[in-house]
Amino acid sequence: MCTQVYYINPNINLDKEIVLGETDPRATVARIINFSLGLIGLLGLLLIIDGIVLNIIGFIKIRKNKDNKVEIEKGKKMNKRGKKLFIIGVVFLVIILTFWGMTKYALCC
Repeated sequence: MCTQVYYINPNINLDKEIVLGETDPRATVARIINFSLGLIGLLGLLLIIDGIVLNIIGFIKIRKNKDNKVEIEKGKKMNKRGKKLFIIGVVFLVIILTFWGMTKYALCC
């Protein structure tokens, strides 16, 4: 078991050593918000891509198995799920872009 020992130098003057950033705090908040909205937007984009892929796979499954009704039903279920994911992803991106516009307006004006 390894334990770390931290040594605090008593000779350091903390008033001179700690320096705050030179940038405006609003700019820092804007960067954090833009980064988090970008990650959430990436999630929405992945939902859209997943919906498109499921639609394609479902369509191929329906076209390939014209005689097998079980596989056709599986393909139709995949198409329905893909459409739902696509719509959810688009709505998600619209909401994220709205939030991005509101934060851009609130922090810049």
